[in-house]
Amino acid sequence: MPNTSVRAAAEGLPNYPRESHGLGFVRKLLMAWASRAGNEPAARKPVQESFMYQHVHRRALIAASTGAACALAVAGPHSSAIAAPESFENFRPDPAFAALDRLKAADRALSRSHWRLENAEARARPTHGFWPSRLIAWRHYSAIGGREIEKARIEFLGHPGADLVRIEEEYHDAKKRYRAALRAGDDWDRRAGLTEVRSRAREAGKAFRRETRRLAQTQATTPAGAAAMIDFVARDMQTGDTEWHLPALKAAAVALRKMA
Repeated sequence: MPNTSVRAAAEGLPNYPRESHGLGFVRKLLMAWASRAGNEPAARKPVQESFMYQHVHRRALIAASTGAACALAVAGPHSSAIAAPESFENFRPDPAFAALDRLKAADRALSRSHWRLENAEARARPTHGFWPSRLIAWRHYSAIGGREIEKARIEFLGHPGADLVRIEEEYHDAKKRYRAALRAGDDWDRRAGLTEVRSRAREAGKAFRRETRRLAQTQATTPAGAAAMIDFVARDMQTGDTEWHLPALKAAAVALRKMA
């Protein structure tokens, strides 16, 4: 998988680690699935978690994915959810595996394109210096850009006693500085001859984001497919949490609930 900086650049997010939130619902659904399959112990401590507000560490999600794999293994061939089809004519491959294969391929392509870009930048650096940052500072944010500027504006306007006129002035100034930062980066690329290399890296980033959205919209049709989705997301979260993780986990959890 790409490193944190590559993934942040591809997804248009700041390069800092983020924590997981609201993953309790995944564990609850996994417990429910295992219970209906007849494998959940009779006595179990209640799970005190909230979807939006309860903080959950990444290790909790990894434990949940492990629990899913255990539940699938214990269920065995007697579980109706994984029983063999009556006829191979009616068999349909689980789309989760194809979605995961596409995402993994896009992930590898993203890594290769950014590796080429980083090496090209390193060769150009002695002559042209460092590539200018495309992020700007605004109030307590030290490096934001794109949609983050819009979100910061909404945040500042929502503060009690906010000076609305001043915030709008700062907002327009931030947008102006951001456009100047983008132009500076494009000018650097032209001088260094890296316009095409960076364009291919950006296209790889778009392809990766497209595949993450497709995975988040995929409904697994087998417990193995749902478990594979959960496992992939859990491992990916070890390098940082991004906006597609929770939708993908929810899709897998919904699929498991339908199979129960």
